[in-house]
Amino acid sequence: MLHGPPPALPLRPPLVGREAAWERMEAAWDAGQIVLLTGEPGVGKTRLMREFTAAKGAFEANEGRPTDPGVPFATLSRSVRELSRRDPSLRPQPWVRRELARLVPELDDEPPPPLRSPEERLRLYDAFAEFMDQATRDRVALLSDDLQFFDAASLEMGLYAAQRFRERGDGRRVLAAFRRGELRPEVRALVEQTVGQGQGVLIELEPLAEPQLLELVRRMSGSGEGRLFSRRLYKATAGNPFFVLETLKTLFESGLLSVNAQGGWETPYDEETTDYRELPIPASVREAVLRRVDNLGGAVRRLLEAASLAGDGFRPETLQGATALTEWEGLEALERAAEARILEAMPTGGYRFTHDLFAQSLADALSPERRRLLHLKLAASLERLAGPPARVAEHLEQAGKPAEAVRWRLEAARAAEAVYAYPEALGHYEKALANGLSGREAVEVRLRRAYILANTHQYEQHQRELEAAAATAALLGDPELEAQVLIRQGSALHNTGQFHAAIEVVGRGLGLPAISGTARARLLGIGGAAHLFAGELELAEQRLSEGLEYARDDPLARSSLHSNLCRVAMQRGDLDAAEHHNRQTVRLAAEAGHEGMQITALTTAAHLAVARGDTGRAVEQLERAVATARRVNHTHMLVYSLHELAKRYVEQGELEAARAALEEGQALTDPTAAVFVAEYHDALGNVHRWQGRLGAALEHYRRALELVEGVGEWPNRRRIRLQIAQFYVWLGAPAQARGLLEWLEQRSSPAEPDAELEATLAWCDLAEGRLEAAQRRRARLEAALEHPEAFVQALASYALARLELACGAPAAALARAAAPREGGVWAAGLQALALRAAQALGQPVEPLAAAAEGFLASKKAYPLESLELRRALADAYAALRQAEKARSLRQEAAATVGGLAGSLSAYPELEGAFLAHNGGPGR
Repeated sequence: MLHGPPPALPLRPPLVGREAAWERMEAAWDAGQIVLLTGEPGVGKTRLMREFTAAKGAFEANEGRPTDPGVPFATLSRSVRELSRRDPSLRPQPWVRRELARLVPELDDEPPPPLRSPEERLRLYDAFAEFMDQATRDRVALLSDDLQFFDAASLEMGLYAAQRFRERGDGRRVLAAFRRGELRPEVRALVEQTVGQGQGVLIELEPLAEPQLLELVRRMSGSGEGRLFSRRLYKATAGNPFFVLETLKTLFESGLLSVNAQGGWETPYDEETTDYRELPIPASVREAVLRRVDNLGGAVRRLLEAASLAGDGFRPETLQGATALTEWEGLEALERAAEARILEAMPTGGYRFTHDLFAQSLADALSPERRRLLHLKLAASLERLAGPPARVAEHLEQAGKPAEAVRWRLEAARAAEAVYAYPEALGHYEKALANGLSGREAVEVRLRRAYILANTHQYEQHQRELEAAAATAALLGDPELEAQVLIRQGSALHNTGQFHAAIEVVGRGLGLPAISGTARARLLGIGGAAHLFAGELELAEQRLSEGLEYARDDPLARSSLHSNLCRVAMQRGDLDAAEHHNRQTVRLAAEAGHEGMQITALTTAAHLAVARGDTGRAVEQLERAVATARRVNHTHMLVYSLHELAKRYVEQGELEAARAALEEGQALTDPTAAVFVAEYHDALGNVHRWQGRLGAALEHYRRALELVEGVGEWPNRRRIRLQIAQFYVWLGAPAQARGLLEWLEQRSSPAEPDAELEATLAWCDLAEGRLEAAQRRRARLEAALEHPEAFVQALASYALARLELACGAPAAALARAAAPREGGVWAAGLQALALRAAQALGQPVEPLAAAAEGFLASKKAYPLESLELRRALADAYAALRQAEKARSLRQEAAATVGGLAGSLSAYPELEGAFLAHNGGPGR
């Protein structure tokens, strides 16, 4: 053995066994993708991420802490504070400072109030992106470590900033690391979305293999030997780099491993054995860690035990009263732990463990009694120091005091809700209920949870929460409280299309004794709206008018009631009455100061203009709605108004204007609101399709379906599947449509046939040459002609006309095709069938041909849907011996086919099917 201080063991061993991961990181870096490293604790994620990035240049790093998840924006607030402290010359723009002062109050003299709307949250995200852009402009990359500890709000805001950097073409890269299997559901969803969209790449790190560990030992020891030693070390540590290093440190510090004069490693057993069997490697790494701690003395052990439960970022005063140490003893213990590199000081103040495994090992070794007492003492310290409510609650729960933790959970939930950190708020409310919250407070908490679940489109959980609230309210015997719950239930049922169920719930609410006029007015408003959407106009008007009597002193409620009365009048075709109610809506909304309702009234005025046949007026009203929503920064209504404006642009044939409106709305839509994002993808798919960009259209359609499948809403899943199936049939690929249609057919009720599905199936049958199958659907197609939606009527007419022609009944086909219906996308196909039927009957086709030419010259003649009409018209002119017109039309059709096929180049199978469908003789 060597005497005196031995040479130091390398505390930063060489990086080995990570060549493949390094190559994947290089590829992701070149592609501008986010690099996501995962693996078990101690596997070397942080080391690899930092060394890789350091090889590229300077970087900025932040990290999550175990205490962050309960505190919205905790992780990135800390980053903002540290960057501001480190660089006093940093001068963000005034609006950026003002917004970030919500998270870091010292940035502005008068911090703004808490976030009150999604629009304000989006502005905060923009401010963070601007701040990070300025603060890290000289960095090549931004690193985020321990992503499993990020609060969801911080991760969402960080991903938003990363996307902004990518959109600007910024050269900065983003890398992150997290422990395998430890992401919370809401954080995991964001990570999976990032990888699924191709914005990031996930790289899993495994422990070192035995040959890699041998290489590490040889490079650290400077010796070419060590095969048996590394094998023994591998069996004890399973190749985890942190376990390896801690075991070596323990052996080294205890004198059982030393460095000789040549720099090689020696043990006292070298002369007695050849396989190191007697070498006392610890049976577990926890023992190695605890032995290092015990070597520092009992005071350090007591301090570190308390710190292991306090979480990262603890301050010395938090541990006072939990260690039985005097202030000076505690300070000396803290200094010794820091010297031993078990604790380290943090730039923003306080201390943390140098690795989480120290804290885990110490915490695991505590007896249950000691653990409970420490948690209780830590809760008292945090309460005294005004610490985060979530942490106080956690300590009380761990101490076996759930009832005392309730108020802290509620305080943490309200704080999370105030900044729209909905996953955290839901979790805190749930834990408050689990801790024994009961009575009226429990009902109110369930209603808050239901509100959040509805806002985040978790409709099944939302309904279950309302049912639980109703059961509790009924037991309490408080009619007003019961009414409030029934109002929420009725509204939820109405919003999910369960109109008669909503009406039944409203009836129960109106039957409650002695409820307030306000509650009665709200119930009547929900019931009236449900009757309206169920097509029961008389009952709707009765309920809504009665609601006006009870809402005399509530201008906002009256505004909403008038808004629905306007819809009743519109459905009756009484446009004068509808305009009267809409004016009342505007007046009362202004009185209540509700700008959102005023914007809604403008969109309703646009619908009225459309009903009067004045699309230009409708566009004017919607442009006013968009301008108003922009002026008051009402993002939700701006998104809705842009969507409606795009529809009107489409009606006018202004597809480029429609696409611009949709792209603006899509950029503003909350990415977590999957249903609304899907609606925009769906609408953009239509516009791309009508502009002849079929591949881009399919990408949007598929993305819309992916989003609604994740949410699970049946109406949207059905609608988008039907739309994609119809698109495939238009493309000449009915076999691809068949799978989508059969999936829908299996889930449809035989007692209530789906008219649009039946018509699409018949069309698909005909496209595949299955005439008998199409014939069997004739009765349902006939019934679909009476469907309330003009789109479905036109589709049924088109399918029936094709069926009649295929069956050799051109007269019947002509009657179907020429019936006066609003054709929409089917208009070209109906005109084509009318031309062919008239030719088959030997009737004059000149009037039909003139109408078809006029349609093809209009802005509503979409390339894909108009191919059939161009060919039918060419055949009609050929029969009329107008060869030049026929040739010109066929040339136009061929050019259109070529352009459309080219837009499908990313989908070779569909491109081939489309060309086969459209390239044959005489087509």
